[in-house]
Amino acid sequence: MSKPPFYQEMRQKADPLWRAIFEHPFVKGIGDGTLSRDRFEFYLKQDYAYLIDFSRVFALASAKSLNLADMGTFANLLHATLNLEMELHRKTCAAFDIPAHELARTRKSMITSAYTGFLVRTCYEGGLSDILAVLLPCACGYVEIGQKLQSEGLPDNRFYQDWIHTYSSRDLSI
Repeated sequence: MSKPPFYQEMRQKADPLWRAIFEHPFVKGIGDGTLSRDRFEFYLKQDYAYLIDFSRVFALASAKSLNLADMGTFANLLHATLNLEMELHRKTCAAFDIPAHELARTRKSMITSAYTGFLVRTCYEGGLSDILAVLLPCACGYVEIGQKLQSEGLPDNRFYQDWIHTYSSRDLSI
């Protein structure tokens, strides 16, 4: 599926930022398998806490949609987040001896809390265009990172392979 012209234009204007994201040590570490396990565990826990609120964003977007097609799109994204993306985190954490109940009780870091608070507040207070504005950078970002890492070849680490497969999947694409 091709991206709409507006997205392509914005993506092109933001290309220097994207190049910096692709070169970030965390992203490179997932791509080449060198990211330390403790950093990956911290990320998984924080991202899981983030995904709980991100799911609320999709639910609110569905509720605020003006037609059934848009409602369905956001409902499908909610389903993918709850059942594909969060399952990746649960599965990986279980392999790291972090039980699901501990993962679900993860306290958000200050940065995670500030970001999710901004997302959810925007969704409650704003309209659908506001929701899309806060939703798209993360949703498109993870998919683009996953697709880029997939295109460069997979690391030996099976957990990073799973992460790349999940985020390069069309199931999570908007």
